Amino acid sequence: MKKYSLLQVIIVGVTALACGFLSGIFIRSFSPNTVNLSGTIGKSDSFRNIKITEDDQALRNELVTDTSKTGQYQRHLLFYYKQSQVTYGEVAKALLKAEKVPGFEKTFNSYSLSFRSRGVEIEPARAEIMRTMNVLMSLKSNGNMPVIDFLNEAQNAIVQIRIYENLAANFARDIAAYIDDHPDKPDESLKQASEIIVNCLSTADLNYQGRPVLNYKGQKILLNDW
Repeated sequence: MKKYSLLQVIIVGVTALACGFLSGIFIRSFSPNTVNLSGTIGKSDSFRNIKITEDDQALRNELVTDTSKTGQYQRHLLFYYKQSQVTYGEVAKALLKAEKVPGFEKTFNSYSLSFRSRGVEIEPARAEIMRTMNVLMSLKSNGNMPVIDFLNEAQNAIVQIRIYENLAANFARDIAAYIDDHPDKPDESLKQASEIIVNCLSTADLNYQGRPVLNYKGQKILLNDW
């Protein structure tokens, strides 16, 4: 499977990153929130009566003073916000390519259902990230926001985005396996579907290198090298 060696490298890389990402990050759990995820103002309002902790105040003061660190957080969040939409769109293109390939129906239907299930998390995740960016941009004027809660919820949103990317990597892997198993039935649509996902994930994988990861350690959020 020489021509898919790049695909294998990408899949292994994305899977490893996702596994390490999920296992290496400690995110505090929260009670279920019934606030509509589509409204930034609504979510911000839901925190107005929450007691602001000393950790929140310390982090807020640090970020107000250290604008370079605040900028890192904002770029980190904006990166995932943009990448999630790119991946979602490229997966949709790949699904259209693979939809009507004879003999591939079982695999396609399984992934189509999984993408549909996971896909509903993408837009709320993007909204969560945007809310946190808004909080970071209004730190000077608003001292009553639980900054740590917002950052942790944004990290939860990023986890959902990475899970979706890992699903896309598995889809590309199974397309490659199907093509290998049916050398007498080459299908250009499946090859194109595979290329769409591989190109998308390889670009994302390159961009992820060196990205800061939001960690909650020692009662304080830190920026660490990935």
